[in-house]
Amino acid sequence: MKVRLALWLSVALSFSACEKADPNSADYWIERLKTEERRQAIKKLTEMKATQAIEPLIAAYDDKRHTYQLISALAKFDDKRAVPVMLKALEDTTEEEAAKLAAQTLLDWGITDEVDAYIKVLSNLPPTQERSNVAHVLLKILSKKPDPKATPVLLQILAGDPDIRSIALNGMAAEVLGKLKEPKALPKLIECLWMDDHLHRNVVAECRLAINRIGGEAKFGDKTAIEMLILTLQRKNRAVEERAKKHKFHKSGLIEAKCAELLGDLGAKSAVEALTEAIKQKDEMPAELQTDPNKQNAFRMGQVQRYISIASALAMMGDPTPIDHMVSRLDVEGDYREILIASIQQLGFLGSPKAVPGLMKRMKKEPGLLDPDGHGLRIQMAINVLNIIDEKDNKSLSLFEKEIKSYQSKLAGYEKELTDKLKKIDAKSTKAYEPYFKAYKDWDKNYQTILTKLDTIKSCAGDQQLSCWFAKLNDADKSVRTLAAYRLAQIQDPSVSAQLIKAIQALNAELKDKQTYKNQQKVADIMALRNVLLFGVARQGTVADIPALKSVRAEDRALSKLDKSFKGLLYPMDLLLAKLSHRL
Repeated sequence: MKVRLALWLSVALSFSACEKADPNSADYWIERLKTEERRQAIKKLTEMKATQAIEPLIAAYDDKRHTYQLISALAKFDDKRAVPVMLKALEDTTEEEAAKLAAQTLLDWGITDEVDAYIKVLSNLPPTQERSNVAHVLLKILSKKPDPKATPVLLQILAGDPDIRSIALNGMAAEVLGKLKEPKALPKLIECLWMDDHLHRNVVAECRLAINRIGGEAKFGDKTAIEMLILTLQRKNRAVEERAKKHKFHKSGLIEAKCAELLGDLGAKSAVEALTEAIKQKDEMPAELQTDPNKQNAFRMGQVQRYISIASALAMMGDPTPIDHMVSRLDVEGDYREILIASIQQLGFLGSPKAVPGLMKRMKKEPGLLDPDGHGLRIQMAINVLNIIDEKDNKSLSLFEKEIKSYQSKLAGYEKELTDKLKKIDAKSTKAYEPYFKAYKDWDKNYQTILTKLDTIKSCAGDQQLSCWFAKLNDADKSVRTLAAYRLAQIQDPSVSAQLIKAIQALNAELKDKQTYKNQQKVADIMALRNVLLFGVARQGTVADIPALKSVRAEDRALSKLDKSFKGLLYPMDLLLAKLSHRL
């Protein structure tokens, strides 16, 4: 009996040894996690997808050998039991690649509740670029589910020097603080509007969005965000001024431009007076720039951007206070042409009929025979008169119609004059003038479109004005649709914004068609109309419009996946959602 038992044990042990020795089994490689074959064992267990190896792999981490391979394997198993190990890896400053992978895994797994662990890592960042990658991913996690506990470390990161640590971290901290609606962040968020690093990268978009999310009435100390921005616009923000002088942009127009953009976002009607004063200012080009063509151009574009940003902000508020100045800029000799165009366009957005006499007066300035810029400006002024003219003012409507028809007659006269002139020169030279004949015909078509739109205004002048313009949003003629969007943006009625949003959704449906989104001209036309519709929603909308706008944003995200060029739709929609979240 003893002999049989011994024989049986011998056979059993023999089979056990064979099983342990089988390199195709998970157990075989689990045993080798404790040996010098650990790297190969991790690789084999991962390839086998051996879930029974998860606990041994977790236990193996404490040996501090092949930590990157262990984290990589656990990430691929996608098992939340490994979260504690991922958190340990985050704190290990000796294995940066493993820490970065652990952070990314926690983000992918949606582990948003380990806030204390994330704060601990972010609070102990070195004053260098090291750990920037880990920090960036952790801030992404915090942005998924912002927690007020993180506010102190977020403020610390927001205030960080972008030349010492990645500026992307400032932007991510701004995003989370914005979602937390943290007013303590306002001073640094305002400073952030003019912050960049040595590679000229900035996070202006993130800081602008954060301020919008916090809101214009939020207070830091005894000042609201709007009041702080007005003081900055008036050049009374010491921190911004010091940075501007240090980096030599104190006379660039950029301080006023970015303040205006934010004040426009926030619908800060209390800023109208300060903005009106700011739009009148002109900086003299510093002597040190006058010998460098590139610096001269940069200065010029800064002045233009300042004017455009301020004019846009005033137009958003719909206050007629700055109209006289904006109209007067139409006649300033030697003014930048871009400022002239901005005045015309923003008077159209502002929407007050008070600007009509000034525009029509400027339209009388005769462009001349060979002046395409002059003819183009006249057409732009005529288009914007249509956007703001009082549909009940029959005298102005009649005068405007008469003027447009006279311009058409003059075009015919120009064409004849040029034809007669070319009879006197050789045929070879006449080819240089062929574009002008085409231009005359194009301008004549523009005037005919203007007359068509004028008829539309007359047709919508009755008691059913609102329903008439709603119907015109679906007109087959894109110019009529654009006119309807402008006119509706000026009508104070709670039903307007909902109709404008429906029109945006209809445009998104058009963009989904491949034949449309592959046609650059069609896309450009749709985007131009969409911008006017968004302007109307921004002016008229309230918090009640947010659900519908979130649906539009989801459509925009789908479009961005369809074609990368549509990614530009997302940020303006985020800004709009932030603006309306404070508007009851």
